[in-house]
Amino acid sequence: MHQTANIAEGGGKQGSQSANCTVTLIKQIIWGAAYLIIEPFNVWQGGRTLLMDTSRGDWRPLMALFTGCLICGFFWEMWNFYSYPRWIYHILFVDFLRIFEMPLLGYLGYLPFSMELFALYHLITGLLRQGGNPDYIHLTPAA
Repeated sequence: MHQTANIAEGGGKQGSQSANCTVTLIKQIIWGAAYLIIEPFNVWQGGRTLLMDTSRGDWRPLMALFTGCLICGFFWEMWNFYSYPRWIYHILFVDFLRIFEMPLLGYLGYLPFSMELFALYHLITGLLRQGGNPDYIHLTPAA
C-alpha cells in the first residue's frame, strides 16, 4: 500500500510538471504571436511592414530593431538586477548562463518584442494617418 501511494504521488508530480511545461511553452509561443496578428493589418491598410523591407532584400530595418532592442534589454535587465524587488526569470529549456537575472538565451525574447513594437507603431500610424509621411504620427492638424 505504501509503495502504491508513492507511485501515485510520483505520477502526480510528473503530471503537474508536464502541465507546467506545456503552459510555459504556450506562453513562449504567444510571445511572438502579436506580430503575426498585427502585421497583416498593416499590409491591408498599406502601412509599412518588415515583410516589405525584407522581401526587397533590405534587412537593415530588422537588424536595427534587433540591435536596438537587445541594447535596451541589456540595460533593462541591468537595472532590474540592482532593484528591489526584482524580476527573476525562469525560462523553459534555456535557464542557464545568466546575464543579470536573465538567462543568456532569454534575451532572444527581445527580438520578437522589437518586431511587435514596430508592427504596433505602424498600425497606430496607419489608423491616425492624415496624409503626409506614413511613418510618423501627426498629433497636430496639418498646416
